[in-house]
Amino acid sequence: MKSPFALVCLCLFSLTLTSCSKEDITTDVQFLEASYFGNCFYYSGENPKSIVIRDQDTYENYFAGLRQSAVNKDCSNALPTPIDFDKYTLIGHWTSGGGCTASYDRNVIQQGNKEVIYSVSTVYSGGCAMYIFNMNWALIPKIKNRTDVVFNIEEVYDTE
Repeated sequence: MKSPFALVCLCLFSLTLTSCSKEDITTDVQFLEASYFGNCFYYSGENPKSIVIRDQDTYENYFAGLRQSAVNKDCSNALPTPIDFDKYTLIGHWTSGGGCTASYDRNVIQQGNKEVIYSVSTVYSGGCAMYIFNMNWALIPKIKNRTDVVFNIEEVYDTE
């Protein structure tokens, strides 16, 4: 006959294996502004709304498509700020709306090696007709190619 202690240990071990994976709020995240990449890259709503960049070639190709001057200077050879893609993955999601100001609340949650959730909540305030847009870049610790990135985007208009 097995001891009750062994049975309890076996049950606890089984529960550990079948329990839900822990959600970790990724603490080593840098939320980047467009100026981080230099002033020779122009983002527009015509580009993909969401992007995950895991390597140097994708990074260079993506920014080559954005290379143009918004301030009338020669940007033909400009390169974006270097990123070590052995250590980091760059993710971003486009938001745009109207108002006098916009405020952003961003966070990144990683669920094991299978999924990263990037949440962006944007509040556009005021009755101005100004158009406000942002790519909402986040530089996160390197994720595996099999890891999915899910973007949860909320845009709220407060005209008061």
